[in-house]
Amino acid sequence: MNHGPFNMKLGFYPEAGYIVHGGGNDDVGTYIITGIYSPRTLRMSLKKHYQTGTGNPQENLGHKVKIQVEWNHYNQQFEGKYYVRTRLHKDENIFIIRYEGTAY
Repeated sequence: MNHGPFNMKLGFYPEAGYIVHGGGNDDVGTYIITGIYSPRTLRMSLKKHYQTGTGNPQENLGHKVKIQVEWNHYNQQFEGKYYVRTRLHKDENIFIIRYEGTAY
């Protein structure tokens, strides 16, 4: 199943051990996203945690999604995969994070 594109906000905190923190909404629900990044390898390991009771009640189980991405200089975006396993289904697919400018 294809999802997106959807907007999300991410903050990068090198002074706090290269933590990534943010959130957003998609066709499943509202989520918080946390993880780490490496300025050396240009990779990120993220966890997307859906807030129960938001969005699609059939899809949103308050579950977590693992995301592994790395920077693609040619495409100017992070590319990788997401992995999800819940009591209802198991899935993995392409995940892309692209900078679209600062939202005010």
